[in-house]
Amino acid sequence: MGHLSTLSYLRRTSAPAACLAAFVRTVVRRKTRSGRTKWQRFREMQRAFRGELPAYQFSKDWFTGKIPYWLDGFDRCGMRGGPIEVLEIGSWEGLSSLFILRTFDRARITCIDSWDDSNGAIAVSKDVITDVERRFDENLTAYRDRVTKRKETSLRFFGDAGQSGPFDLIYVDGSHHADDVMVDALESFSLLKVGGVMIFDDYLAKYYERLDENPAKAINLFLRLKRNRYEFVSVYYQLIIRKTSR
Repeated sequence: MGHLSTLSYLRRTSAPAACLAAFVRTVVRRKTRSGRTKWQRFREMQRAFRGELPAYQFSKDWFTGKIPYWLDGFDRCGMRGGPIEVLEIGSWEGLSSLFILRTFDRARITCIDSWDDSNGAIAVSKDVITDVERRFDENLTAYRDRVTKRKETSLRFFGDAGQSGPFDLIYVDGSHHADDVMVDALESFSLLKVGGVMIFDDYLAKYYERLDENPAKAINLFLRLKRNRYEFVSVYYQLIIRKTSR
């Protein structure tokens, strides 16, 4: 999706004006001299991580193309090597979980996934669906002491969350239907620390024919509901925000 078509899509899905401006800033930032220098460093870190993947069991790389944006976001938010609590909604085979655990060596992550294709949005073969949970377990074996695995829907997790959180980093990558995205957004934001970072996957994805069933429609409504309580970190295919107020 080109820049103009992205802006058009954001408008059609009711993105706040501040979101459109943040998208433009994200594009421009990469073109500055300092931005290009940082991006080169982030690309090198991306290549290094990709070079280690043959040692693991991943049927498809859904994630590593986003690494430079994540590293840029972590850098802009001052996330360093201290201990952090992470919530991930939608873990699949554990690729993004692995990256988080490798990037933050004192991170603890809670992974929420039903390990099936119940939302019907991911076109994969039946044998991969059957095997995906085993792959997750094996890929994160070396980090099991820092992983809390919850095999359930996010709705059930939030209903039982109780004393869970607060979290420093939350990655929302579960069901991509707007109804589910809205629930995940609101519930996750309530568990996010002030100063914490929240990442939405597939912000610009078009899984459904009806515009109002896609992630952007729900996320943009969430952004309007919670205005003045967050700041934009970056806007592209994914959306990254930082919570500034309860």
